Amino acid sequence: NDDPLMSDDFVTANAGGPYVGATGTSLTLDASTSAGTGTLSYAWDLDGDAALDDATGATLSFTPTDATPELVSVKVTGIDGIADVAT
Repeated sequence: NDDPLMSDDFVTANAGGPYVGATGTSLTLDASTSAGTGTLSYAWDLDGDAALDDATGATLSFTPTDATPELVSVKVTGIDGIADVAT
């Protein structure tokens, strides 16, 4: 079906977690249980500025600092730019 309003395409973001860590200790963030149509891409906000430009990939190693916000977000984008954000 070519009508985007009638499409079976979807994306559901899952940021994983909850994550518990200490300042200076590496965490593995994992959004690989996100689901969607087509090849998925991942963009992370790790500094709380609402810009999803701090890292890419389904999984990543991240070392929090004293300035790291309590919540991180991931945007998952699939086919035709369909996207979802999870915190």
